[in-house]
Order: sequence, then C-alpha cells, then structure tokens
Amino acid sequence: MAIAVKSLKDVVPLWEKAFGIQASAVEEVTSQKVRTQFLVVGGLRLEFLEPTSSDSPISGSLDKRGNSFHHLAIEVDGIDGQLAALKQSGFSLINEKSVSGADDCKVGFLHPKALGGLLVELVEHS
Repeated sequence: MAIAVKSLKDVVPLWEKAFGIQASAVEEVTSQKVRTQFLVVGGLRLEFLEPTSSDSPISGSLDKRGNSFHHLAIEVDGIDGQLAALKQSGFSLINEKSVSGADDCKVGFLHPKALGGLLVELVEHS
C-alpha cells in the first residue's frame, strides 16, 4: 500500500514512534518523481511517497486530498507478461511495459478505471 505525503520527514517518524519500528532509508525514484520510504507494520509493507517536483504524479493527489492513500501494490512474477495479458484482456494500463521503481523493482500501473477507480501497481522484485 502506498501513501502520498507532503513531507516524509513530518510523517514517517510518527509511524516509527507509534509502532516502534525503523523505516528504510529514503530513496529517490527519478522515473516517478518521488522520494520514498518503506515501513513494515503488522505484516503490511507501507510505502510513503513524497513528490520531488510539482509535476510528479503524487503532487496532484496531494493537492486534492492531502496526505492520503495513493495506490495498492501487488507483487507479481513476470511483470511484462502480466501487463501484456492484462492489456490483451481489455484492461487500461498506464504502463504497457515495466519501468524502474523503488527498492530496485520493476513496476507497472493499471489505470484507475481498470479496477473500479483504484490505482493498482504491479511490482516485480529483482
């Protein structure tokens, strides 16, 4: 699950303190125009996303909703094959081929209209 935030330094330490856990190091994902940090809470891997520019995909979400849920990430094997199969089945995609993501992963997004208004990210760990 990914959460869009205006400032990692204002939000992530609150989660660390509340749950007594340590976040990952901050990583910049230039292809998505974000800085990101990960936390594992109760078996759930949370990704916090901070925009690095005003044209980041995260910026529009923050302007509309403030700090909030952004997208659901689902781990898959063979991401490019998965994306091709989804496209062939008629699902709208943002990425027809995987792109570089955080944590040295390949990622691809389904368009929100594909799954009832929810932005979904497919993730393949290397």
